[in-house]
Amino acid sequence: MYDDFFHLRYLLSHRPFWYLFDASGYREFPGQVLTPLLFFSLDMDRRGFGLDPLPFYLHQLAALSVCAAVLYGVLRLWLPRLWAAAGTWVFLTGPVTASLAPLLMVRHYIEATVLAALAVGAWAGALQRFPGAGAWRRAWLSAGLYFAACMTKEFAVPLFALLPFLPATGTWREDFRDRLRLVLPHAAAFLVYLA
Repeated sequence: MYDDFFHLRYLLSHRPFWYLFDASGYREFPGQVLTPLLFFSLDMDRRGFGLDPLPFYLHQLAALSVCAAVLYGVLRLWLPRLWAAAGTWVFLTGPVTASLAPLLMVRHYIEATVLAALAVGAWAGALQRFPGAGAWRRAWLSAGLYFAACMTKEFAVPLFALLPFLPATGTWREDFRDRLRLVLPHAAAFLVYLA
């Protein structure tokens, strides 16, 4: 069970939704990590299903399944079906992912991966639609997903610096300055995260 009971006790011993509005709660937390969407995810399970562990674990398996599907979809933007499926298979069967499945305390890794992959997919869509208005809508969507990924687990924070270097997925090859302009919403999300 590792930290599962610790997280649950922390949820039960603080005021409702503290993880969204009370920074002092994170300073009390031993690791002082900023993961409000982990606590939100666990709290929604608790509020919806009580303390029965089965729904918590079903949520965990559903999140892992969605993670694999989203990862495959994003890999398909650059790779043929077989290679995208192989990449997803390696992700799913690797020892790290296999160890995540039964541990509720690390759900934020799975959910942050989903959000970060969706941010990459929206970013690729923004590049395909540039220079139109649809590009900016996708860029802002990508930035919102990126921010949510950062608020889920901090490993997503460097993503905004990597986005401009991803290969193009469409036929139009934009200037690198266009990529830097499109990453401005992500830079704003990064600054909000740092604050």
